[in-house]
Amino acid sequence: MQIVILFGGGDAGGIIITAHGIKRIPPFGPEVLHQLKAVNALVRVGGDGASELGEVAARLSNTVVAHVEKTAGAQGASVLFLDGDDGVYCGNGQKPIPVPIPHGLTQGALAA
Repeated sequence: MQIVILFGGGDAGGIIITAHGIKRIPPFGPEVLHQLKAVNALVRVGGDGASELGEVAARLSNTVVAHVEKTAGAQGASVLFLDGDDGVYCGNGQKPIPVPIPHGLTQGALAA
């Protein structure tokens, strides 16, 4: 299993965590970042994924995760997208899951 973590809303680049270590990746383009932000927003309003918005978030998540996998060379990856005070975890056939960032914990601390 591989996990892609995107910091700063993805425009700060990220890392891939694999069984063989950690690899830095450059920032993604605006098309991927807008899709990830949309997944994050849809998950926030769609709730548990059973709603119509949750289903749209899941479909968009599958599309953007496939693009991240291809671009980063991380087949079968999950994506943890952190943007501001919240984020979303998606991939591996699961519905996107909201990820709150605890207050006082900055993205700089997450990157350390």
